[in-house]
Amino acid sequence: ESMVIGVFDKLPLFNDFLQTELNFPIENRVHANAGREGYAANIFSEPGVANLIRSLNVEDQLLYDFFRFERAGIYVGVNNVDVVRKNVPTIESRKNLRNAGIPFRWDKVHLFGKGFLGVADDGTLLARVVISNTSNESLVFSRPSENSCSIGWRVTNETGGRIEGLHGTVDIDQTIPAGDIKIVSVSLRLNGEELQNDTAAIIEFCIVDGGVWLNQEYPLTSAVSKLFFG
Repeated sequence: ESMVIGVFDKLPLFNDFLQTELNFPIENRVHANAGREGYAANIFSEPGVANLIRSLNVEDQLLYDFFRFERAGIYVGVNNVDVVRKNVPTIESRKNLRNAGIPFRWDKVHLFGKGFLGVADDGTLLARVVISNTSNESLVFSRPSENSCSIGWRVTNETGGRIEGLHGTVDIDQTIPAGDIKIVSVSLRLNGEELQNDTAAIIEFCIVDGGVWLNQEYPLTSAVSKLFFG
């Protein structure tokens, strides 16, 4: 009976219970595997098909209807929430919750950038970085989220010296499946005068996880590009 059961189309109720009652910092969002619009029309146009499917899944349908209609989308079979709360694991980072207790293999993630990036007169910079995920887990970025993965950036001079004030992070919505490579767009605006006055020459992009810049421990999670102006 120490369980909480929700239905997929009422996922926010389930998440809210975990967050407010169990203090579990879940950031689950619906990523539906939706079929093409109208894809089932031909199937259900065949006489008797819908009734046949229901007859084969009577108990499943009764259970689903019970949770959805009689319990408004969430069933809480917990007599003492305080006891359950004590057994909820502590999550250091809100990203990759399925890896709770198992460190993500950041050594299997590589970031690649373009050799030269142009800064517009108004300081706008649009960059595309490539993220390669050769780990066995999906790498998920989401926004907005205080402790989620993001793309960090910092501007340096020719010798790699950091320029004060010219750094930050960019939140993105992107999932890089295990064993996949994706191109990610990063847009930001820099102060053109500061760039010129401080002899800015290089920009570095880095994956930031839960506020931690990973390039110190995992150098391949960052990439650098040469800046040019105009």
